[in-house]
Amino acid sequence: MLQSLSSQEVKVMRAILNGADNMQIASEMHISSKTVSTYKGRLMEKLGCKSLVDLFSFANRNKIG
Repeated sequence: MLQSLSSQEVKVMRAILNGADNMQIASEMHISSKTVSTYKGRLMEKLGCKSLVDLFSFANRNKIG
């Protein structure tokens, strides 16, 4: 599943797991917060996560973070 993520989606995921919000991620990556939302939605869909709790659980199970 992780192989299906783009490098940008992985960066967004790691930032989320480190507690960053969309505005912080956008600033760090020099992209708009809308683009962050798009990446976030795509990675959640690809990983089968319906919520951030699901994403954190997925990361924990797969030792990501």
